[in-house]
Amino acid sequence: MSEQLKLYKGFDYAALKDIAKNANNQQIIRDVEYGKLLNHVSPTNMYCERINDMAFIIGQVQKERFRIIGMGTKEAHKRKGLAGYLLKRCIQFSKERGLKKIATRSKSGADFYCKRGFDVVGMRGGDYLLELSIETK
Repeated sequence: MSEQLKLYKGFDYAALKDIAKNANNQQIIRDVEYGKLLNHVSPTNMYCERINDMAFIIGQVQKERFRIIGMGTKEAHKRKGLAGYLLKRCIQFSKERGLKKIATRSKSGADFYCKRGFDVVGMRGGDYLLELSIETK
């Protein structure tokens, strides 16, 4: 990550919604809205990081796994490694907490996750259910 990029933690709804609107994917907007609801109900279980106002990842710590709710990258910043970097940070976060799996569901992003070690474990509502088993230390 270059010097000009800054990592932000915490659920900043306005910033996330702006990124989602510029990602050209309606599902990402719905993911941010769902994340807002979960953040309101249980903020201590939420995980959110974003790089400037270009990309973000939202997730939730569950019993023994981490669930990715959504990721988004503005159209102009896609294919620059931002989402991969955020996913690596999410994996490290999960390892540090002793979580055993990372799970998500995706239709258009399934290839992204599979290239990074996730397995397709099923289908639901037209989405692939994806999981990554992680070793904790």
